[in-house]
Amino acid sequence: MKLKLLFILFLASVSSFAQYTLIPDLYFEAELIRQGIDSGVPDGKVLTSNINTRTTLNVRGVSLITDLTGIQDFTALKSLLCDTNQLTSLDVSKNTALTYLSFGDNYLTTIDVSKNTALTELRCYHNLLTTLDVSKNPALTILHCYENQLKALDVSKNPALTYLDCSDNELTGLNLKNGNNSKLSTNSSFNANNLSCIQVDNVAYANANWASAKDPQASYSLDCSIVVQYTLIPDVNFEKKLIQLGYDFGTPDGKVPTSKISGVTTLNISGSSITNLTGIQDFAALQQLDCSNNQLTALDFSKNIALTNLSCNSNKLTTLDVSKNVALTYLYCYSNKLTTLDVSKNTALIYLHCYENQLKALDVSKNTALRYIDCSSNQLTSLNLKNGNNTNVSSYNFTNNPNLSCIQVDNDYYSSNSWKSYKDATASYSKDCLASTLIPDVNFEKKLISLGIDTGTVDGQVPTYKINRLTSLDISNSSIINLTGIQDFTELNTLNCSGNQLTALDLSKNKLVNSLNCSSNQLTSLNLKTGTNTYLSIRNFKNNPDLTCIQVDNVAYSAANWASSKDPVAGFSTDCSAVVQYTLIPDANFEKKLIALGIDTDGTNGKVSTASISSLTSLDVTYSKITDLTGIQDFAALKILKCFENQLTSLDVSKNNVLEELYCSENQLTALDVSKNVALESLFCGKNQLTALDVSNNTALRAISFYNSQLTNLDVSKNTDLRYLDCSSNLLSNLDVSKNTVLSAFYCYSNSLTNLDVSKNLTLLDLRCDTNQLANLDVSNNTALDILSCAQNQLINLNVSNNKALTYLNCSYNLLTSLNLKNGNNVKMSGNNFTNNPNLSCIQVDNVAYSNANWAAKKDATASYSDNCSGAVAVSSAFEDQLIALGVDTDGKNGSVLLASITNITSLDVSNSNITSLSGIEYFSKLETLKCQGNLLTSINVSSNLALKYLDCSKNLLSTLDVSKNTQLTELYCDGIVTTSKKINAKTSAANQLTVLDVSKNVLLTKLSCSNNLIVSLDLSKNTLLTDVNCSNNKLTSLNLNNGNNSKLVNVNFKTNASQSCIQVDDVAYANANWSTAKDATAIYSKTACTLGIEDLVFEKLAVYPNPTKGELHIDNIVLEKASVYDVLGKLVTTTKFTNGSNTNSINLSGFPKGIYYVYLESEGSTLVRKIIIK
Repeated sequence: MKLKLLFILFLASVSSFAQYTLIPDLYFEAELIRQGIDSGVPDGKVLTSNINTRTTLNVRGVSLITDLTGIQDFTALKSLLCDTNQLTSLDVSKNTALTYLSFGDNYLTTIDVSKNTALTELRCYHNLLTTLDVSKNPALTILHCYENQLKALDVSKNPALTYLDCSDNELTGLNLKNGNNSKLSTNSSFNANNLSCIQVDNVAYANANWASAKDPQASYSLDCSIVVQYTLIPDVNFEKKLIQLGYDFGTPDGKVPTSKISGVTTLNISGSSITNLTGIQDFAALQQLDCSNNQLTALDFSKNIALTNLSCNSNKLTTLDVSKNVALTYLYCYSNKLTTLDVSKNTALIYLHCYENQLKALDVSKNTALRYIDCSSNQLTSLNLKNGNNTNVSSYNFTNNPNLSCIQVDNDYYSSNSWKSYKDATASYSKDCLASTLIPDVNFEKKLISLGIDTGTVDGQVPTYKINRLTSLDISNSSIINLTGIQDFTELNTLNCSGNQLTALDLSKNKLVNSLNCSSNQLTSLNLKTGTNTYLSIRNFKNNPDLTCIQVDNVAYSAANWASSKDPVAGFSTDCSAVVQYTLIPDANFEKKLIALGIDTDGTNGKVSTASISSLTSLDVTYSKITDLTGIQDFAALKILKCFENQLTSLDVSKNNVLEELYCSENQLTALDVSKNVALESLFCGKNQLTALDVSNNTALRAISFYNSQLTNLDVSKNTDLRYLDCSSNLLSNLDVSKNTVLSAFYCYSNSLTNLDVSKNLTLLDLRCDTNQLANLDVSNNTALDILSCAQNQLINLNVSNNKALTYLNCSYNLLTSLNLKNGNNVKMSGNNFTNNPNLSCIQVDNVAYSNANWAAKKDATASYSDNCSGAVAVSSAFEDQLIALGVDTDGKNGSVLLASITNITSLDVSNSNITSLSGIEYFSKLETLKCQGNLLTSINVSSNLALKYLDCSKNLLSTLDVSKNTQLTELYCDGIVTTSKKINAKTSAANQLTVLDVSKNVLLTKLSCSNNLIVSLDLSKNTLLTDVNCSNNKLTSLNLNNGNNSKLVNVNFKTNASQSCIQVDDVAYANANWSTAKDATAIYSKTACTLGIEDLVFEKLAVYPNPTKGELHIDNIVLEKASVYDVLGKLVTTTKFTNGSNTNSINLSGFPKGIYYVYLESEGSTLVRKIIIK
């Protein structure tokens, strides 16, 4: 019993907790709050009890909702409107009570209404739907699904249907045969370009009542499955040929019965002057087609998947797609203008004739059945014949392709012998035309280029096919250090590499060499172990004094036959690795460091095993008192060398060809040669005694530092990938960094620079140019700049207003008279120094109070912060006239007013003065009262007048008004003008046409008058102190007075708002008793949120298309009176009036900028706003 009682108490406690429904979309929840369904601020949830009994919900036109999650708990919902938002999905499977569902003008691709069996009205127009199943909705009476991507629609299960609009889809099938077609409105629309047959109850009835509902090519039928289908043949010559062949009959009429052509397997229409082969797609069984010798410029065979033989030669084709024709065995497409041809999907292809085109590349590697190919007379640069079956090819022609140097084949020996005469002399066969051989030595590659073996510029590689067939190579006396790459010269018989600077030579892969001269080098390693040493009949290895071991096949043979070809110091061995090679290390401290690092293991003896160092990629010998780095040349694989803070007076890294990073700062170097280190990415050589530095060969450099040196000149124009440059504390008088466009950190302080141009360095983050002689510095293009230090120069002006990312600025010790820091982001600038600029009296900033509070010590005492350092504010002529008349402007008519004259003004009346611009009003910082009514103002900016309490801007030409920053405002008057006279002038015809007014931030407001505008919606629920409200003569459809304090409202007027049917208030009885005459007779007071009503009926059949539009916008199925278009800021951009009474209308928006707009439609006293996109 106790256990049972505890369980009951537990259930009771659980049930006492409130249940919530998650609302992840911020704008959905904001709208629920606005409608009083939710409360407070958005927190991602709503009380379930607030929503599960609601029967209607209207979130139409919010425009920003992307997710309607939470709708599932609106379980009692009967009506849901969520049109004109950004929804991509919608789940209404739990809303089984729904009878009305409207979600038009969204981005849905699917919708499931199978659970909504009570649905009577469905509006899903202007989405991206490809399918729509309404078979489970037998009660459906109205269906709007126009402007989607539907391919088929079946309403045969919807006998109650009275209206259907499925126009502007991609329909090919439409079934209206529901047994009750007589109910379906004659205003229904089934227009679809691809629709040829519409299935109905009665053909005669459909033709009589729905003749204009369909496109001309469509017909009504009791059974669309037996209707004759036609294929369009727009080319008259094509149709004439089909008539001649008996597939069509009569005279050309632009079509042929599809049944006549769908079974055709062979078609010859060659030489028929045909320009367009549209219709060929319905020759579904076609296997052989000859359309050669016509005037075709394009072909589409994507539907002819049975095609095996295709002859389309001698036309004007520029493209040909045969990717869907996988059964193709014969393809003749020669004598066209093809630039590409992809036959990778045509693996059954036997014959390919594509000569006399403009092909640049051809790949038949997937065509293993190929036996005949002719691709001559093209512009080929790439030809891949490597299909694994080259021996089956019996007919071929690759000639007259002058730019083709390599043809990729299965076996280059076979092709060279069998296909020798079928290519141009300049082309060669290779198993891999894409393979390249690395040539790291610049001079070796230069020699290959000069010999015509390689081409172009030095790039560290040569195509392998250009060298693997060479039999002779003479590269003597070419200053070559490294012969890497020689291994791919596999056909080489003769090699002369004498008179170079080679330290190693490996010919173990060159088995056909019979003549070798490698004399007069610096060899320490020579590998001749090829397994074919007996072929080597001519040889010379002399004048290599450091060569002690030559690796050979057989020591006895070499000793007997090659003794006179070498120096006496050299011996023969089958394995020279067993003979230890040494590198001399004359500096004792260098050797000690190598011993300490475990690299040198045989004690102090002035040398180190070469094998111990030759493969090292990184070496750190910093802080080691080294004076001589001799031996570093044998660290052949070295990529990183750190030798800073030693006592080096010279450094030779010319043999370290793969070096990527060199750190040699803080030595005693007077010169440094890095011209051979082309792979170098980082070079840090500062604090030496360098007077010159050449980095022109080091194009891969990303970072250079040579601070505290004695350079007078530096050229970094070739270092276009440079990200970091430190040339501080040198003797530079000029420096050009215009080519270093990716530079992010640049330190050039303590030089003698008089000019510095960083306008091309758009990625610059850190610039330090202190202690130079700069008189000017322009950083306006360097919008990413984070740190700028330019102290101790001769700058007079400095403007960082474009540098919104700036966090640190030091411009002290200059001659500044002007400093503009007003970049809109001063709060980011934490480390600053503007001191010691004795001529600087004003510093322009974002916010004076902030700057005084945080930067008081960062400036000289004589300088002050201001948001306008010009001392004067530009004003319009009429505005200035009035300021002069009021005694505010005392220095005469000059187009401006002194800042000091206006900063303390608290009240200003410039009404009825023909003023067109109130620019400059933002500097009246203490203004509390502003009267500017009766002027010609088209805009007004009071966002900086934070003290403003009273504003009257009535009777102007305003289309927008933003008072969101004026939180002290107690009275606001922004009325328009009612014109009763027939005489219209420029001033009265467009007077105050506000469409939007937001006073939600003006909680102190007591009086509001906004009559005679075009306002559609007005929410005063946040304005609890209101006593007077006049919003008469607008276009209101929504007015919310539910502010919890209606009893304070004494003077009210909501009249002449014809579309307003409902006004939300605190208490209906109070409103009816006190404000019965303040509204139109058609409007009612309501305590709950008002929903749309009568205008839904007026705009029921509305169609607005295309949307997005490029210019012309159609508005159909409604008799319009006026259409007004506003931009996203609420500014009116155009108005069109309609007087002809037609229900098909259009407006021209061409020429307007791309973006989102709102079109405001007026008809029969009702209004509707639609979002449109101009693209």
